[in-house]
Amino acid sequence: MNLDLLAAISKYPDLDTRNWYGGKLAHYINGLVATCQDPSDFYGHDLLTMLQGHMDGFPKHYFNHNFAYSWAVLALCNAGLTVQEKYIQQLTKSPGNYTFGIDEAAMTVIALSCVRNQTDVKSAISAGVQFILDNKKPDGSFGNEYSTGLAVQALYADDKESRLDIKKDALLYLVSLQGEDGSYDSVAAANQVFPALNQKSYADIGDITSCQVVTTTPAPTTPPTSFFTFTIIVIATLEPHNVSDTFNVTVPDGSSLLDAMVILRNTDPNFTYVQDVHTFTSGCIDS
Repeated sequence: MNLDLLAAISKYPDLDTRNWYGGKLAHYINGLVATCQDPSDFYGHDLLTMLQGHMDGFPKHYFNHNFAYSWAVLALCNAGLTVQEKYIQQLTKSPGNYTFGIDEAAMTVIALSCVRNQTDVKSAISAGVQFILDNKKPDGSFGNEYSTGLAVQALYADDKESRLDIKKDALLYLVSLQGEDGSYDSVAAANQVFPALNQKSYADIGDITSCQVVTTTPAPTTPPTSFFTFTIIVIATLEPHNVSDTFNVTVPDGSSLLDAMVILRNTDPNFTYVQDVHTFTSGCIDS
């Protein structure tokens, strides 16, 4: 997802192309929000401002119908913006008229449910919901799995606690189409069905609160080692040796006498010793 966006922006800085204009950019913004990324600062690119520019140019390229426009409104809302009234009006000016039938009605309801705390869209939502209900099939579906997934999402987005029997019938239809492993024939179908099976909608993307915050565990701090210096006096009176010498050695706190002798041997060429492992007793030296 991120690489697709960056590659497209590198070629078309404003994403003013048939493939990316409006709807596809809105899909990706919703995806970024769902994966806990900030679309207003996507590697230095403000995708929300870019999308609003596309909405100002509506209709253009494939971004020329309310199904795609609903995705754009939804993207702005899920990203936490207060959606401008002029954008909302595009979805409310002709309630009940849907070029793409149930799919468009459902996406309109989902998008408007996201902004209903910002402005009064109750009548437009009601018109969309009624259109969906009027097209319910005898098997409980609203067409195929794609349309049924969106329709159920819209019903949950409108009111989670009402029309429970209708939702149940539609969910049973969706479950009946699952493979043995719980999958669907296409990613697109799963994308529209799984939120419905979870009694959620695309309008819930902005409410995700479980974004993983990556934290770096600080490395454990080790207190600075303290050192001290002491003196080793070597006296040998056995023939043929007659030695008396003094050596100073600096060692870490808690070192044993053997540790000190090893350090001294490694740092002073005039000091050496032979260790008898059977008779040498080591103790700790404390300053």
